[in-house]
Amino acid sequence: MLGNPRLLILDEPTNGLDPTQTEHMRNLIRRLSRRATIMLSTHIMQEVDAVCNRVLILRNGKLALDQGLAELHQSKRMQLR
Repeated sequence: MLGNPRLLILDEPTNGLDPTQTEHMRNLIRRLSRRATIMLSTHIMQEVDAVCNRVLILRNGKLALDQGLAELHQSKRMQLR
């Protein structure tokens, strides 16, 4: 995070953290997202709900879904390409 990068790729950034540390990390991600693009790699959907506004799902290395989180919450199903 040094040098103010424009793109950050974070892999399971809250893995192994206690609840207080998890909230601190989520707040840090939100603050950083104001000035950078952040890609969050996770299988924990609570993390996606907590900090993301857009969801990309890769399947076999190819983009299967690219949709806003609000749209996904409103829909009753998800269609992967």
